Amino acid sequence: MKTKLAAIYNIFDGEENLLDSIKSIRESVDLIIAVQQQLSNFGNEKNSNLKKFLQSIKEIDVVVDYQPNLHLIPGKNEFNKRISGIKKAIELSCTHYLHIDCDEEYDRKSFEQCFKKIVEQDYDSSACRIVNYFKFKDLRIEGNSNLHVPFIHKIQKGKMRMGLENYYPVLVDKTRKGNPVDNFYLFSRDEIVMHHFSWVRKNIEEKLNNSTARPMFNNIIKEIVDSYNKFEKDQKLIRIKDFLTLPENILEKIPFTDYDFVDTRIIK
Repeated sequence: MKTKLAAIYNIFDGEENLLDSIKSIRESVDLIIAVQQQLSNFGNEKNSNLKKFLQSIKEIDVVVDYQPNLHLIPGKNEFNKRISGIKKAIELSCTHYLHIDCDEEYDRKSFEQCFKKIVEQDYDSSACRIVNYFKFKDLRIEGNSNLHVPFIHKIQKGKMRMGLENYYPVLVDKTRKGNPVDNFYLFSRDEIVMHHFSWVRKNIEEKLNNSTARPMFNNIIKEIVDSYNKFEKDQKLIRIKDFLTLPENILEKIPFTDYDFVDTRIIK
């Protein structure tokens, strides 16, 4: 059976990064599905017409609308949104899928080689490491993280069981967990990494106000935005409680006592 790979984008904000993301994978995927919502999982209305913007991008094959249920927790809505993209991929006879966001990119050649390996070895699921960037696309955060990202998964009707609490072999975003994972492969950093430009934003406040992780930092968003806007490449970053990387200058406003310094490197 001929393979058909769908890249499923989950989109609300950060769309200024979308074209670079698409460019990094377009030649290696058969279908690009963009799942969009005009209302965030926190009930915030998008200022611009996101659907119209997505429909204007010729590289996107299908735009799917998602309407969040505001009675659900944000993580459950994000999970349901990703599932709606998988359902569309199944409807369009895809054999494999990849969850991806606007701020994520892959090396084109590595992506192609890794998908070839997945098909040849008939892996049902895979994951890879993440390399993070802060504010600038050439400012990379150094050091290994325990967090991985699910990579390409095989579509298997009757065998796929999706759930936030499902078992997954490595630590990942719960909303992306795929199943089954009987024949799982973890790609090494030498094979492929996902380049994550999560903190590269024109409007960082929009990201923070609508992030599924918002409960972790909800009471300090104003201080984060202020420190982010003032941050320059030669300044230091700190990591708070193992999950939040911020400019050191936030200590001027919030004197955290439990933090570590984070190494960065400018990529030429």
